[in-house]
Amino acid sequence: MDYDTIKEKLGAGACTVVFTVKDGEQRTFNRCTIKESLIPAEHFPFNRTPREGWHTNPKVLSVWDLDAASWNGFNMDNVVSVTEIAE
Repeated sequence: MDYDTIKEKLGAGACTVVFTVKDGEQRTFNRCTIKESLIPAEHFPFNRTPREGWHTNPKVLSVWDLDAASWNGFNMDNVVSVTEIAE
């Protein structure tokens, strides 16, 4: 799955993302997103609105973790799966 496909799914709503970390262990973000309406305005990165190009590194994607109410990220090369969540 490529960067644009993953970004498109996360931009449409909440997703579950499974990825591998450096030590080989698999981790899961159960409910994460980059959909503007699901991210509190006060948490937009660098005090920017989401439309100002805050997703620019094709190797790393920052996502809003809906359960932890915080930003987190993963390396795109290590993504195992992205599953859209119907909410």
